[in-house]
Amino acid sequence: MTEAPNPLVVAHNAISMARAMRNLGRPRRAVAKYDEAIAALPEFIEALDECLAVLESIEDWQGVADRCATWVGLFPDHATHAEADRIHSRRVDALTRCGGLELALEAYGLMPVARTDTEIGSDEILAVIGLRDEFPRLPHVLAHHRRLGVDRFLIVDNGSTDGSLEYLVDQPDTIVWRTDASYRAANCGAVWWDLLLRRHARGNWCLIIDADEYFIFPGWETRRLRDLCVELDAQRATCYPAIFLDMYGPGPLSASVIGPERDLLETFPYFDRNWFRMRRPMAGPRRNLLSHWGGVRARIFGDRALDSYLLDKVPLFRHRTGDVLLSGNHWTSRPSAEIADGRGVLLHFKYDAGFAALIAREVERAEHAGGARAYRRIADELSVEADPQLFDPEYSVRYENSEQLLRFGIMRSDAIATDPPAARDLVIVPELPEPGPLESGIEPFWSVVIVARHREIAARLDAALAALAEEPGSEIIVVITADSPELPPELPAAGHHRIRVVSTPLHLTELESINLGLGATRGRWVCTRSDGVDGTDLDHREIRSVIERTTPTVLVTSDVDVADPLDLPFDLAVTSLVIRRERLGRHGGLATSIEGSAGWEFVQRVVGDEPTQFVVLPIASIHREVAGPATEMEFGIDIAHRRLAIELVAERSQLDAATLRALLDRCADDAAERVTADVERGGIGSALAVLVEILDAPISEESRASLIRALSRRLR
Repeated sequence: MTEAPNPLVVAHNAISMARAMRNLGRPRRAVAKYDEAIAALPEFIEALDECLAVLESIEDWQGVADRCATWVGLFPDHATHAEADRIHSRRVDALTRCGGLELALEAYGLMPVARTDTEIGSDEILAVIGLRDEFPRLPHVLAHHRRLGVDRFLIVDNGSTDGSLEYLVDQPDTIVWRTDASYRAANCGAVWWDLLLRRHARGNWCLIIDADEYFIFPGWETRRLRDLCVELDAQRATCYPAIFLDMYGPGPLSASVIGPERDLLETFPYFDRNWFRMRRPMAGPRRNLLSHWGGVRARIFGDRALDSYLLDKVPLFRHRTGDVLLSGNHWTSRPSAEIADGRGVLLHFKYDAGFAALIAREVERAEHAGGARAYRRIADELSVEADPQLFDPEYSVRYENSEQLLRFGIMRSDAIATDPPAARDLVIVPELPEPGPLESGIEPFWSVVIVARHREIAARLDAALAALAEEPGSEIIVVITADSPELPPELPAAGHHRIRVVSTPLHLTELESINLGLGATRGRWVCTRSDGVDGTDLDHREIRSVIERTTPTVLVTSDVDVADPLDLPFDLAVTSLVIRRERLGRHGGLATSIEGSAGWEFVQRVVGDEPTQFVVLPIASIHREVAGPATEMEFGIDIAHRRLAIELVAERSQLDAATLRALLDRCADDAAERVTADVERGGIGSALAVLVEILDAPISEESRASLIRALSRRLR
């Protein structure tokens, strides 16, 4: 049996022949060989680029258009292939050469509907909106942007059936186009915006928004959009980024109903103070932006798919010939020098009573990036919790004004006001409720909180009960979240202890889960446990003997010999905390915005506020399970959390400058180790992100030099 030829070998042999034919001045023969290479290996972008260059050299524009069309049929959007943006743009260029812009419009299914022959002045500010069935939001969105100073709206209606098209046709400042073609095949709409701007724009400032968004910027309440554009021109900036901020109502989704009389900000007044979970510098196809990931979608629908929750867009730009618009408008092809120092916000109003039905429709249509990957993930979560409530007093903040968003670090006025690791206003230190009445009337000595993350939760419970076997009556609080495995049908026999389950349908971070359990504790002493940590061999009798000898209020178990709580390692495990319940109630739980150093910061918060008997137990029997680098520890997030923890303690305890510098230098030393580890495993982007988080801190020159050496030594 003849073995099938290796596509990689076939492609490389063909491209070698193609290059030889090109160098010999035989373009048609070269094109034929390039076609062979592409047929064997369609993702061979180098072969396609060279083939298109040869065709352009002989002005075979139809050949360019045909090959681009074939390629984008295989890789229809940016989420499918990173080169989709420019290949679409190249196809449009070729079609325009063949038959003018009208041919390109026809090829992508765009049909004129209303006022498409309107003459537009070069000084007009244009807004481009693509939509499908957004009638309830349209009056609000148009009114908001008219107030900002948008002069004209360029509309692409993608097959609306709810009256949206008819409404837009009746508006005097809209230029309306319609298409029933595939949104995904148009690079998730980017080609449509490109075609409309080629047709109507003359170097105008342009704003690309969705029909469920309000664009805002610093001082927008009293300033006009034209004022911002003048400032950008003065900076020689040609584009202005924004953060995508989900807004939601106070009740379940079904209670958020859009009406004609209430502004969208009245219906959806809340956003998450923890507005991002992860950020990466030098991100995107051009490595020219700082990206943020997370938001309320990560909290409600799970943060295991952060790649679906990108929060950055570049909605405002001055149009120019040759622009390559990127899918989703999340990135820009402009050089870094042309990207504005400041940053606005896109308030996003999607979470209404029709949200679940919308998700179901979009999953069926599969027209969004990656075959509607993000929509499918949300649909999976909605199948479990059909009508979730996004509002939570622990996380939700009512929108006030642009000054508030500047204070939270979401909006930015200039480059100096860089994102803090997590702004002080974003740090949540929950107030834990006083425990309710005891059914038995007997106060347990121990409350042990276990967050159920591990599949072997039953074995973990057995181990915890064994560790408490000779202790007086204790309680074990098992925290169950949307990420937890199912509990066994029958819990282990607890003996003279009690097992109580605290559950929530929401996705919570580790710290949020622990705080949920802490709020349910009733014992005199509380210790926390994660079932991903093998700490069930902790000797409670040894701790009890220390308590009886020293009568402390806070204990910390550690395998590091320390006498001063400020000397504790920053990565002190939250599972190592033992504290009196009465003290826990006074000082709250773990600060949810500084996960990497929550245990450390919590100890400093409790110790620093008033005299405390503090004991460090040198117990080496707590062993963490060793795993590879976790995603949340990449890109400097752990260093950002440690730095924030230091700053919070400095603010609370009024540390002197020398102590603050010493703590920040310790943080920088940790950062240098992280940089070394990242570079050794090839994570250059993560290493650079670590530097971003620490280099602007007031650290010593020795620490600064150590950080640079950690990067440069490994890159040689």
